[in-house]
Amino acid sequence: MSIVTVNGKTHIVKDGSNLSIINNDIYVDGKLLIDSTDKREKLSTVLNIEVTGNLLNLTSDASVTVTGDVVGSIVAGGSVRCKNIEGNVTTQGSLRCGNIGGDVQASGSIRKL
Repeated sequence: MSIVTVNGKTHIVKDGSNLSIINNDIYVDGKLLIDSTDKREKLSTVLNIEVTGNLLNLTSDASVTVTGDVVGSIVAGGSVRCKNIEGNVTTQGSLRCGNIGGDVQASGSIRKL
């Protein structure tokens, strides 16, 4: 199992999930996990996303930290910190990670962990 923490609130998801953060809504394998309009979640802006475990693919409007590997690709509107990425990475911020199996496009710096 993987742990997805958004702004301090923890959610358990299965390893190898696809995680998407689009317009502050959080989706796991295409299913809505957190609705930004749900007042109980009090999620108007995603500030901090951390994943402990392995993911298949990750798409985010925000910066992300993955304590694990991404088997597929990452597309992020902010910075990315991750162990290993087997696919491609596109980020509007900096990238800090281990091995990358695909291509990299980053607006900021690229550093190896």
